[in-house]
Amino acid sequence: MGAEFSAQRIEPDLVWVDVRGEIDIRNARALFTFAHQQIEGSPRMVLDLASVEFFGAAGLSVFDELDERASALNVRWAILGGRPVQRLLRAADSAIAAKSYRTREGVLAALARET
Repeated sequence: MGAEFSAQRIEPDLVWVDVRGEIDIRNARALFTFAHQQIEGSPRMVLDLASVEFFGAAGLSVFDELDERASALNVRWAILGGRPVQRLLRAADSAIAAKSYRTREGVLAALARET
């Protein structure tokens, strides 16, 4: 199936990265590259994975690398994750799971609280 990525600036300092489809070993690197390009130009970013139907373990490295890059750039970011993402994060990575939210309101509130 694959995945589709898009981004839009929803506030002057907030970019929303929308991901649809499936993330696996074949396209996890492409997701990182796309998200990395977006994080370069904004102090806040939401990685919206709510419409992702499958999220494989290869995607975990995307989160770790993105988190390192965001820290280096002083960018705050959070994940809007659906069930496949939430399940994997609960089992694998508590530090990144803390950046994950189930609702649009929750993710926006979390980024707003950090200002």
